[in-house]
Amino acid sequence: MSLTFAVVNGLGTAVGTWIPLAVLHPEDLLTPGGIILSAGVCAVIGGVAVCSWAGNLRNREASEVPVPAHQAGRKASFRTGLMIAIASGVLGPCLNLGIAFSGKISSASVAQGGSPLAANNAVLAILFSGGFISNIAYCLLRFRRNRSFVLFKIPERRKYLFLATLMGLLWIATYAVYGLSAAFLKSYLTVVGWPILMAAITITSSVWDIAFGEWAKKSLRVMGLGVTLLIASVAVASYGLYRLSHP
Repeated sequence: MSLTFAVVNGLGTAVGTWIPLAVLHPEDLLTPGGIILSAGVCAVIGGVAVCSWAGNLRNREASEVPVPAHQAGRKASFRTGLMIAIASGVLGPCLNLGIAFSGKISSASVAQGGSPLAANNAVLAILFSGGFISNIAYCLLRFRRNRSFVLFKIPERRKYLFLATLMGLLWIATYAVYGLSAAFLKSYLTVVGWPILMAAITITSSVWDIAFGEWAKKSLRVMGLGVTLLIASVAVASYGLYRLSHP
């Protein structure tokens, strides 16, 4: 799981940052600001990798859990899993790419009287609708195959439905705030904002994991190193934006 997290988030950060930079601002690629920004992206990837390593160390330090007899002979294909993780990492930043290359939609929203601050909401509505259709279709397919619709009848269903709804609202709110920052970052939103968002997500999840998880000293030190590297990456990426804005 730790390797999957590192591959998906690391690739997602790189693809989601460098494609908008190369397409929208190719002239900035080899400037001091562009190089500093790329260094910040590399720091995000490194921070994610270190946090994943810390998670792997914690699992090794934890007491071993006996493997169920019916799973003892099952071995997942590493190659297949790695290819799926790489595909997920490449396709993961499509939301950011959708925002990056949908300027005509947000401009049309403003032309129709919409607030410039919330112009990206028109884009997010389309992106989220597509994501909802694909996700709900897959979930229904899995419910049907596993015959797990009965889980909606368990006594704890209200708690789980509440938590799932809360998680969905917080996720949408995250990208709504991300879209609002376009009013300040302009066309550099998807170039600089994306690696900062990915770093912030990893930092937040790591802090929560530390707060509620059981960590030994060695794995906790490694996690602290990863979080420190991610915080530094935010500073580096922000400085890269400053240099791009003030050549």
